[in-house]
Amino acid sequence: MQYPGTQFPPVDRLLPHGPPMRLVDAVVAESEDGLVCRARIGDDFVFLRDGEAEIAVCVELVAQTVGCLVGLRDVREGRAPKPGLLVGCRDARFHAEKLRRGDELTIEIKTQWIREPVASFVGSVVRADDVLADVELVVVSAEGDLAEAYRGAHGD
Repeated sequence: MQYPGTQFPPVDRLLPHGPPMRLVDAVVAESEDGLVCRARIGDDFVFLRDGEAEIAVCVELVAQTVGCLVGLRDVREGRAPKPGLLVGCRDARFHAEKLRRGDELTIEIKTQWIREPVASFVGSVVRADDVLADVELVVVSAEGDLAEAYRGAHGD
């Protein structure tokens, strides 16, 4: 079940990343086991070269969406977002050559499993109706609270 229309804090309150490394623009929906973010490839996109960016940047877009999920819980509980670390990319399948200036992207992640302090998430990056990338990431909580983040975000 997704909850579109829910009001979400700005991404700069959810992620420790600052410009130019904050790639995700907004949280747009959440579900019981995941989150959906939006990103636009603008002129100021840090990885843009000659109007294009490498498709591998989708791995970071998925990782930042995971960070937004954990950060959302922290913000809802009145805390500053805690850092996490990307420790592995178990799978990445790219279905396009490049990202392009002007692309409007939707990034959706789902929790696969949590074994505190490690968790796995799958994510996809979509442009219009085209899936550009499917990614599975393994992350570790810098403070051992991924399970709490998942439970807190979903009322468990």
